[in-house]
Amino acid sequence: MRIVRRAAGTALLFAAYLLVISPVGLVIRLFRDPLHRRPDSRLDTYWISTRTSTAPPRITGIPHQGSPARIRDDVRRFYNTLPFNYSERASAQARAIRRSDPCAAYPPLVQELQHGGSVLDVGCGPGWLANGIAFHHQQPAFGIDLSETAVTRARRVAEILGNSATFAVADLFQFHSDRQYDIVTSTGVLHHTIDCMGGVRKIAMELVRPGGLFLLGLYHSGARTKFFDHFRHLAEDRGYTEDALFEEFAAMRRRGGAGGPTDRTFERSWFRDQLFHPHESAHTLAEVYETLSEANFAVESTSMNRFGPAPRLARSAADADREFTALAGTALAEGRYFPGFFVVAARSMATQ
Repeated sequence: MRIVRRAAGTALLFAAYLLVISPVGLVIRLFRDPLHRRPDSRLDTYWISTRTSTAPPRITGIPHQGSPARIRDDVRRFYNTLPFNYSERASAQARAIRRSDPCAAYPPLVQELQHGGSVLDVGCGPGWLANGIAFHHQQPAFGIDLSETAVTRARRVAEILGNSATFAVADLFQFHSDRQYDIVTSTGVLHHTIDCMGGVRKIAMELVRPGGLFLLGLYHSGARTKFFDHFRHLAEDRGYTEDALFEEFAAMRRRGGAGGPTDRTFERSWFRDQLFHPHESAHTLAEVYETLSEANFAVESTSMNRFGPAPRLARSAADADREFTALAGTALAEGRYFPGFFVVAARSMATQ
């Protein structure tokens, strides 16, 4: 009888949890929308409300008109609320890095890492690339980012993986280093700063050692316009709510074979970064060519042609820009994810 009573008591407690405690916790979560608060840095999770919103979406995608200080503060606040590429749990990000090398998306980087050397990741976010470099390639990688939330996560992932990657909170334009690096990466970052091409010049002239590699990723002006036109059409002409836009965005990424964690927080971090960022600029391959050439860098390859031989002349770069813009329009018309992002690998031609 004692065993029966204990079993009955356990069953009652379990029923109380299911019927009372769990629903109350869920209701509290729904009304405490984490998009309006910072996560507790001690926690390993970042829960995102999935409540339905009927407010008309305001897609951004334009440069901020405020002062440099205001832009910097708004971008920091945006990423402290929810960084880009941020999964619900640090452990999920660590598992994804173990399973698949983030560097594989950038063949020139993988090739360069075979020669060893030091690596700086400017705008490291939650540490995908730097942790991937340290874990899969056993190279010392140092990441800097404006967001305290992102750096806290990057350090936590490095701790879980047990690798040598290190991270610091820093603003590129106020960052001073007593050394230069064999490889500097900055993918999807500088177009959110107060001076994108100024950031390119600072990295190229101050942080990459002579003969070193600069891996740069930016939004493309023509292709990015196509991307925003697609989603503005859904919002303004077809009446999509923000939640409907999110479902369309997530479906497009799935159709495109997007990798990474599958939790809703991760998808939300991509969605808000791609469509609701407070500040971004967009650029062309021809513009990047000119800026890097002035800094004595030579573009070796670009993602525009899947890292085949890069166009050698400014006219060829302009042709590549037109083709990339047309490709974006075709992909989006077919319902495929095409955010208008391109990467170049450039070599410092400076001598010691």
